[in-house]
Amino acid sequence: MQEMTGGRSGPFSGCSAEIGAALRLAEGENLNQKSTCRRLDRAPPPGREMERLVARLYDQVHQNWINRVPFDRRPSPKNWRLVPQTELQEGNKSPEVLLERAIGKLSHQGLLKEWVNQVPVASGLISSNSSRRAAIDLVHWRGNTATFYELKWNSNTPLFAAFEILQYGLAFLCFHANQQELGPLESKLFSAQQIHLKVLAPASYYAGYQHTWLTQALCSGLKGLVAEKVAGPLEMDFEFLGLPPTFQLPFQTGKDVNELLSGPPAAYGPLISALGAIEPVWASEA
Repeated sequence: MQEMTGGRSGPFSGCSAEIGAALRLAEGENLNQKSTCRRLDRAPPPGREMERLVARLYDQVHQNWINRVPFDRRPSPKNWRLVPQTELQEGNKSPEVLLERAIGKLSHQGLLKEWVNQVPVASGLISSNSSRRAAIDLVHWRGNTATFYELKWNSNTPLFAAFEILQYGLAFLCFHANQQELGPLESKLFSAQQIHLKVLAPASYYAGYQHTWLTQALCSGLKGLVAEKVAGPLEMDFEFLGLPPTFQLPFQTGKDVNELLSGPPAAYGPLISALGAIEPVWASEA
């Protein structure tokens, strides 16, 4: 199975192999194939195997980040920063990038104060271009609760996205549980008592899938792992979320985003409303 996040020498090296083995993917299969994901829905792996996978992925991240990192290397202070990123090329046409940066710009303008985008998770730990690219698309922070979102529009599959955000959540847990080795962590995220891991996409993105088996197993695995690794009031769970079915992107290019957000509130109001109306995809997950 191809590396999903972090590359062969990055902070998540080896995780894709663990995932492929646990899901019992045949040669040539990967989680970007809709047929493979639907086959797994029809005959999912045992829940306990998925729970054990969560622990094995954590161990892999720990091995990559702790055992292989020189003791004199410290993570970049940019990791887990809650600072909106607003740079956007006018010619960019990626729906996911446009939506994520639009949210970042609205946050920067004070219109979505609890949201930030492009939160780095691995900078400075491993000498790898892939580690510098590893970032959570969106983070919503309120009170003592943080929600990490892997944002999708028309790329990859829900299962692929689920394991992306899971790895970022395990990276957070690795930082949280190993602060003595990694040094002081300044981000207020580490005062959170609840971390929610979410895949966020249009409702239509999930058509033809039924991934409740994965949701249940990951929630159970995360509960056990957090209890084992963290001595304190921290909980972590996972869920698939959908944007309102009526929501459509109000822009097609980076230039459109810039023009829309410089206009009257009525122009970008539907986007803000959509973020307040996201819901679980499958009723049994509620």
